[in-house]
Amino acid sequence: MMDPEGSGSSACTPIAVRPELRDAVALMMARLEWEGLFMVELLGDEAGRAWFMELNGRAWGSMALARRMGLEYPAWAVAAVKGDLAGLPTRMQAATPVRR
Repeated sequence: MMDPEGSGSSACTPIAVRPELRDAVALMMARLEWEGLFMVELLGDEAGRAWFMELNGRAWGSMALARRMGLEYPAWAVAAVKGDLAGLPTRMQAATPVRR
């Protein structure tokens, strides 16, 4: 399935990120001393366990979906590099999930 606005992702419906997953990814990225935009792919099984699939040090296919939900990651990445921390959100609040 392809997003007409550009994306090779097969993800159609975003889900809320569980705090323990967010914290685990934050710890991993801190240990890597990563700075900048990245994407982590996790897959969930029927028991609700999340499995790490990959880390991309760039925006990937689901960026169109994130932007449609109002999460302007590219603009935030540029603002961060420019030192415009006042322009960055302190809390991410996505719009209503998009279904396709």
